[in-house]
Amino acid sequence: MRDERNRRPGPGSSSSQSRQPAGPEAIGGIVGRLIQMRGYGRPQGDAELRDLWSSIAGEQIAAGTRVMGLKNGVLTVGVNSSPLLSELSSFHHERLLEALQAKHGKRIRDLKFKRTTTRG
Repeated sequence: MRDERNRRPGPGSSSSQSRQPAGPEAIGGIVGRLIQMRGYGRPQGDAELRDLWSSIAGEQIAAGTRVMGLKNGVLTVGVNSSPLLSELSSFHHERLLEALQAKHGKRIRDLKFKRTTTRG
């Protein structure tokens, strides 16, 4: 009788499938994941978000804010004054979010304003 503890899983078992690749993978997919993991494509994406924010927010609001980043669908915008932060959160959040979603798609699911300090 064979010892079941030392038995290797066969080709159809679930444990061998989790360790072995299904087959060759396209180099484009591998490179794409590497770029995403390393963040190499991020500066261009950040510039696009900044431009989008400026066009939607308008000159006056954009002058007192800066895009900090997009993470898990939440666009975080830094605001350099408390009164502007309060105004944006209370009166402009919904309008700005809808405009961002209309131009950038549903990739932006929420908008968060955060008080920041200006560096001089």
